[in-house]
Amino acid sequence: MLKHKEEALSRLEENRRHVAHLEEKTALYEAILEGRSPATTNPANWDRIRHMHGDVFYSPSGEKQPAGARS
Repeated sequence: MLKHKEEALSRLEENRRHVAHLEEKTALYEAILEGRSPATTNPANWDRIRHMHGDVFYSPSGEKQPAGARS
């Protein structure tokens, strides 16, 4: 019973993290639809928002760009 309880609690925590992630994504998409945030999920916009997310964009050579850097 104790092992079963431990596994159930582990699954519960995993599901809580999943729900939190879904809430964050929902908030982002609502902000985009309401015009409060640029459409960061649309690759067509990435050149215009690169300055906002320099930590996640990479140069064509595969080297990571410093934050705030433009290619």
